[in-house]
Amino acid sequence: MSDKKNSLEINETKIEFSEGQTILEVATKAGIFIPTLCYIENLTPYGGCRLCIVKVEGMKGFPTACSTSAQNDMKIITNNKELRNLRREVLKLTLSEHPFSCLVCDNKGKCEDEGRNESKAGRSFGCFFCSSKDNCDLKKITNYLEIDDVEYQLEYKNSSLKRADPFIEVDPNMCILCGKCVRTCNELRKIGAINFANRGHDTKVSTAFDLSLIDTNCQFCGACVEKSCPALVCKNLIMFSIDKTHVPDVKFV
Repeated sequence: MSDKKNSLEINETKIEFSEGQTILEVATKAGIFIPTLCYIENLTPYGGCRLCIVKVEGMKGFPTACSTSAQNDMKIITNNKELRNLRREVLKLTLSEHPFSCLVCDNKGKCEDEGRNESKAGRSFGCFFCSSKDNCDLKKITNYLEIDDVEYQLEYKNSSLKRADPFIEVDPNMCILCGKCVRTCNELRKIGAINFANRGHDTKVSTAFDLSLIDTNCQFCGACVEKSCPALVCKNLIMFSIDKTHVPDVKFV
């Protein structure tokens, strides 16, 4: 990345940036929030969740901030009514394939036992039992976009739970195909135990030949669980009962 300084405008504020940065990187560094469910810093941009769309003057459509390079003199809008409506519809479509009832419940803030009620969201486990329940990206962005109803019918995948492995339990029904676990395993850990399989509506995250993780080269490092998944697909059977506020940094081996 070059040290050459350029400047652009985000929401009418002039910001300097270094050549090679993306719009999302520039905005984040400047303290401007752009929602995303699939972005992982320093890994290859994926652009799959489509939530980081922005408006760039002179550019057609709505490019994703995570995969669009910042250019000198760009004029960018990250948040207006049009973008909010588009993001809401995109997330609603995502939620239509993920149990969402508790995420949009009118009483979720009043329920005396909200966590236990939210546990109904998953067949094998839910927010109450999740080690990331207090740091759930999907919940945060649902609240940020003020989604209180999903008009689309829930298309529950009804996939079998994967409980054969000793350290990780997987509920494919919760997966939103953000690709974070795949890129973490392949690019960060360089293991490659999991990847996308099939096409279209049948796309899923899986191992080669649908083998159990224990029958692959998976190291059970926990990176796909603790550092990436925003949708409660995986549960680390060792860590799930530990309060993560007392585990500030997980070192992978």
